[in-house]
Amino acid sequence: MVRMIPSIYPLYEQNQAESKVFAAIQKGLSDDYTVFHSFNVIAQNARGTFIDGEIDFLIYSPKAGFLVLEVKGGVIEYDGGTGTWYQNNRPLKKCPFEQGETAKHKLKTYLSHRIDHLDSVPFGYAVCFPNVHAPVSVMKPGVEAWMYLTGPDLPNIKNRVEEILSKFAHANFNTIRGDISDHIKQVIMPHCEYGLTLQDRIGEYEEKLLALTENQLRMIDFICLHRQAMIQGCAGSGKTILAIKKARELATEGKTVLLLSYNRMVNDKMAKSLEGVAGIRVSTYHDFCMDYIGQEQEILNYPRDREEFWNKTVPEYFDKFLKKNPVKYDAVIVDEGQDFAVEWWYNIVEMTQDDGHFYIFYDPSQNIFKRELEFPIKSIPFMLKDNCRNTKKICEELVKHTSDEMKIDQNAPEGEDIIEFKSAQPDMRRRQLGKILHKLINRDNIAEARVVILGGHSMHKTCIGQNNQVGAFKICENQDAVKNGISYYTYMKFKGCEADVVILLDVDTNDARWANDAALYTAKSRAKHLLYIIGTK
Repeated sequence: MVRMIPSIYPLYEQNQAESKVFAAIQKGLSDDYTVFHSFNVIAQNARGTFIDGEIDFLIYSPKAGFLVLEVKGGVIEYDGGTGTWYQNNRPLKKCPFEQGETAKHKLKTYLSHRIDHLDSVPFGYAVCFPNVHAPVSVMKPGVEAWMYLTGPDLPNIKNRVEEILSKFAHANFNTIRGDISDHIKQVIMPHCEYGLTLQDRIGEYEEKLLALTENQLRMIDFICLHRQAMIQGCAGSGKTILAIKKARELATEGKTVLLLSYNRMVNDKMAKSLEGVAGIRVSTYHDFCMDYIGQEQEILNYPRDREEFWNKTVPEYFDKFLKKNPVKYDAVIVDEGQDFAVEWWYNIVEMTQDDGHFYIFYDPSQNIFKRELEFPIKSIPFMLKDNCRNTKKICEELVKHTSDEMKIDQNAPEGEDIIEFKSAQPDMRRRQLGKILHKLINRDNIAEARVVILGGHSMHKTCIGQNNQVGAFKICENQDAVKNGISYYTYMKFKGCEADVVILLDVDTNDARWANDAALYTAKSRAKHLLYIIGTK
């Protein structure tokens, strides 16, 4: 596969023509090509003056040389009488072919000052009109048909690129030697990769993960063929997104939908995504039950700080209520099903119409509450094995903590190294937390809202202690949108959620909260792009 730099078309770019050409190049060229989009070059002219310019696409292959490809989208016209080019009825300042030729000379000058033995290397240029599909009737004198590409050429872009470069090839050119080719890449790469800030790199990682998520959403088509289904997915496989999409789809068909979760933060996330969609009730399981039975005297008198109240009493009372006052939905969808106790499923099934839709999304590797995984649907589950949320380096860390299969897509971003720090001293861990926050926020300009700290206990029981001011930063517990503050949660509360940057705090495998793979797998998988682990020795 061709190496594209950047690897995917930047979302902030609005040039649809260049986006179209980017996709064609990415699909059509082979792995011996390296292609730079929006390559900036600074060179000296004959008088020694520095001149700069941008190349839409710089295509390089050691077998074929360099091709500068200028892209002009929209409606293109050439007035032979005046020699003027028009783009969408506006005159262009410069002929596109002259623009490409000038950029070619700048590139050759730039590289020649830094690399020897380039005399025989082909340097070519061409112009692409991706929105032109009709045969070109009028063209500037001196421009041959092989010097430009139009829309119909894009599916065959590899042959066209090779044809154009062959026209610029010298008789004695064969292939650029490996050492010279490596030198060329060393000279060119810093302009395109090494200068990216951490914030820029995170932006590129996010674009790649969004593309992977779109592919994963196709899974919903398979579910449509089944009224009841189990969907088992690894961390980051898009289970919650699929649950939301399925709920919206069924509601659009006029069906009443109940979308349940155990975790309140997951519930809030789903409710926000489905806000304004008629026919959908989004709720945590216990909130839903309490809406119907919360005012009964026996429930009011029962102490709510006991697990038995939520695990046994509430479902039992709600089951009695349903027998007298049936509540029915055309479709029931449960997200994070591994968090649900066996006793809860009885009344969930009771609320599903006999011929209704029933879907359960779950991940056995995130069974941090150690529930019995006994589900009311007995069919073989659909499997979501592709992680589309975490970078490759985080995925490689996750597979250490699960026996279930997790696939890492070859197009996933490589990501940043996972940073670990260990100290038996709480004050040293606290100081390290301050250093990490200072680097991320003050030096790398990462917004505070994109950083989340996760622990195994309430914040005052960690190295943060009673003083939530860590260096210049205020740490706030259980807040996902803090002004002038950074959020802290237990990983149990944050389960099902995600953040660009996650700092795991006081990780101690001698602590029951951290002493199992489910805990580490769940906590580490919350990080999309950067993961820091501050642990004890």
